Amino acid sequence: MLIPQLSDNILFRNDELEIGSSCKVESQQGTCVLSEKCKSSESDHPSICFFHENHTPVVCCPVDNLRSKDGNEEKDKDIPTLDTLIAALGGRVANGGTPSKPTELSKRKCKEYSKKYSTFEFTAPKPPFRTAILGGIGTYRGEYPFMAAIGREESDGLKFFCGGSLISERYILTAAHCFTRTTPSIIRLGEHNLESDKDNDAVKDYGIEQVIIHPQYRSQTVYNDIALVRLNRTVTFSKFIKPVCLNNKEESDGLGLSAIGWGHTQFGGEPSAILQKVALEIFTNENCAKHFPTTRRIPDGLRKTQICAGSTTQSKDTCQGDSGGPLAFISYDSEHETDIHYLTGITSTGIACGAKLPAIYTRVYSYLPWIEGIAWK
Repeated sequence: MLIPQLSDNILFRNDELEIGSSCKVESQQGTCVLSEKCKSSESDHPSICFFHENHTPVVCCPVDNLRSKDGNEEKDKDIPTLDTLIAALGGRVANGGTPSKPTELSKRKCKEYSKKYSTFEFTAPKPPFRTAILGGIGTYRGEYPFMAAIGREESDGLKFFCGGSLISERYILTAAHCFTRTTPSIIRLGEHNLESDKDNDAVKDYGIEQVIIHPQYRSQTVYNDIALVRLNRTVTFSKFIKPVCLNNKEESDGLGLSAIGWGHTQFGGEPSAILQKVALEIFTNENCAKHFPTTRRIPDGLRKTQICAGSTTQSKDTCQGDSGGPLAFISYDSEHETDIHYLTGITSTGIACGAKLPAIYTRVYSYLPWIEGIAWK
């Protein structure tokens, strides 16, 4: 699995932001400083520049709130804690699992997008392409218009190494581990066949303005494996490019789960040129835990913030290159008379592909406040 690296949890496109850099917060001029150097008040809404050494928050502090070098009055009272900063960005997820108060914002946005963009006509499904993703079949063009390919320019051409899901006009939702070793430079939308020019009228490439990795993600473990990518310009929706709805229920329902991606068709094999899908079953965390004993990467066992999916009877699985891609289901919406895709999981980690063992996906529901606080702020 190609696992891309950032020096900080937030990557800016110009990669020049550091302590002391100029920034803006709520239209005010500010400076990126360690949180302890910035006085806060109840009316402030802190904005994080990045996380120093992957942990210590560096905030965009309004000039008027900067502490003097020797001014430390009521210091402990004024320092915004990491939890406060995370909460201000849209909520935090406790070790136990689900957010205490999921908001209705993503639900409202789902209705908005469905009302505006559910009338697009799609081409009829074609016969399945060759088996891939691991026991899956090829999709037809336009079947998953929210699918994103994440890649970068290399000496021998453009290489895609992760997937993602378009969730709004400017944001892609994907896995945090896609940004731990390689810096991406491009997000492709509307793609179906990576080796064909026939999709060129639908395909759109976007630059990356910002990558926001969940503040509690640590590359040493598999927890909080979730990230948002802000595109460098607003997406124009079409029948081949439109956002997916976020599942706002703890459990998944609808017409069954499918994982989607251009990943390898066998462990250690080659990636698929054509977008693939595979139907998967949900495993309870209790049953899944039997296959994922406590290790250095899973020190606390499986959490409620994770979903296990796979097949016990067939070699159906996601594989290398599918990281960050969607685990989604379809539900018929009678109001709009259309099937609507709901994103319930993000491809995170697993054992050997196709070993009739479940893989681990990040549960989107558990991170709704954090997602909403960024994607639609």
